[in-house]
Amino acid sequence: MAQVYARKTSPDKGKSHPCHYGYAPLNVITPASTVAGQVVVGTGAALAFKIKKVDHVVLSFFGDGATSRGGFHEALNFAGIHKLPIVYICQNNLWAESVPLSLQTAITVLSERAKAYGFEGITIDGNDVIEVKRVASEAIEKARKGGGPTFIECKTYRWYGHSEIDPANYRGNEEVEEWKKKDPIPRFEKYLLEKKILSEQEKNQIFQKIEKEIDEAVEFAEKSPYPAPEEALEDVYYEGELK
Repeated sequence: MAQVYARKTSPDKGKSHPCHYGYAPLNVITPASTVAGQVVVGTGAALAFKIKKVDHVVLSFFGDGATSRGGFHEALNFAGIHKLPIVYICQNNLWAESVPLSLQTAITVLSERAKAYGFEGITIDGNDVIEVKRVASEAIEKARKGGGPTFIECKTYRWYGHSEIDPANYRGNEEVEEWKKKDPIPRFEKYLLEKKILSEQEKNQIFQKIEKEIDEAVEFAEKSPYPAPEEALEDVYYEGELK
């Protein structure tokens, strides 16, 4: 929340407002504004893991529009050649900002792109929490054991515009309303309740806990100071001796 408020207490010290941030303690790499840029960076991290012989696996997230960019293809080709420990996860929401999928690629199943690079591609229902967890877990384990990359296409949908200034008037309301019926959150909630994994009381307790956490985060962010202008010059260059 401090990051959204551009405050000094955020992981990026208020320098990358509003949503491009990473967090080293949780191994979250700062994403790139350039479409598909993070795919290349993630592939580089996977190469580093292989060179260091550690059992880490990279999860690289991107949208359908990224699959039409040159860097995306270069990264996947490289990962396929070297069998890197990375899982590419495409959140195919059918719209690359205002461009429909049909105007950016001639194929309809994006996971088929993986065939060109010599590794497995899988298309799943991105609104099915259980299926996403199962398929992703299998791909991660495969990569960890040296089996190379996997491309997972998650079919989903973006309800709102690409950004706050995007009215999304390039698509019809009927399409949006149809996809809202497939909302993964109530769908998963229904599954948990029917399987008696979750009770109504537990659900309400979770909601209360989340609301409390959000309120505390907002209060913390609002009370946090803004960074001083001269702090923009900090964390730009490495300071110290090279080891």
